[in-house]
Amino acid sequence: MEAYAGGDIVMLSPSDQDSLFLGYLLNHPSVSTQKARMGQGDAVVHISARNLAQLQLLLPPLPEQTAIATVLSDMDAEIAALEQRCDKTRALKQGMMQELLTGKTRLVRAGSSR
Repeated sequence: MEAYAGGDIVMLSPSDQDSLFLGYLLNHPSVSTQKARMGQGDAVVHISARNLAQLQLLLPPLPEQTAIATVLSDMDAEIAALEQRCDKTRALKQGMMQELLTGKTRLVRAGSSR
């Protein structure tokens, strides 16, 4: 369950639009720039619902929004899987370094009779 707390929360309820696509779009640099210009405050930036309603968004037809959102979501999943694999590989490397640097494991050179 998700919970949100704050002084001003704006929830968008899109109709006839792909909500996942809109999520990606609202984080795109062109839209982030618009939001930054509309924000008020220094330490904590606030954007009113009235200002958010003035965002200029280019929305393709719904089937294209869905296709785009699906591709981006699949890419996010692939990136997450690769990051997880990278983390596991780093941990394996760290363990191998520990074994080698402490002398717990020794390497034998090829062609050596040791």
